[in-house]
Amino acid sequence: LPNGADQLLLHSCCAPCSGEVMEALLFSGIQFSIFFYNPNIHPVQEYEIRKEENISFAKKHNIPFIDADYDKDNWFARIKGLEWE
Repeated sequence: LPNGADQLLLHSCCAPCSGEVMEALLFSGIQFSIFFYNPNIHPVQEYEIRKEENISFAKKHNIPFIDADYDKDNWFARIKGLEWE
């Protein structure tokens, strides 16, 4: 890790996207925490499925898990006008 850091905070929006990265980190011995955040996932049921997969992976490997709020209203407010970008 850069500058002598010994830990990493990994943003994850779903386990399938970041699963290979997490496995590589585990193999390399880098200490990391999973930060789960993505209010762009809809509907909320899909968000919960992805969150539970992340939690399951974290528990299986004793990785700290940080769960951010599902704040889709804030997300939509921040991206207003960028819908076609």
